[in-house]
Amino acid sequence: MTVNWNKEIAKNITYKTKLELFSNYKHNPANIDLFWTNIISLKVNKLISANISWDMIYDDDVRVFENKETGVMGPRLQIKQVLGVGLTAKF
Repeated sequence: MTVNWNKEIAKNITYKTKLELFSNYKHNPANIDLFWTNIISLKVNKLISANISWDMIYDDDVRVFENKETGVMGPRLQIKQVLGVGLTAKF
């Protein structure tokens, strides 16, 4: 299943989100994998723009490093955040 949503928050600020849910029907069909992307786009002026994005991924098949306190190794939510600032030019 995929869900997309775009919203203009203010005159020069746009929020976009995309949620994707997956299930492996042959192996553990009740476990749902998640991929969620969020982007806020800002246009500061006619030359400068910025993007803030964060992605969240949960997959129960992916094993992460062992927890030193509990000694347990298992699936966890993975998060990625990116800040981008750029110059805009029209040719």
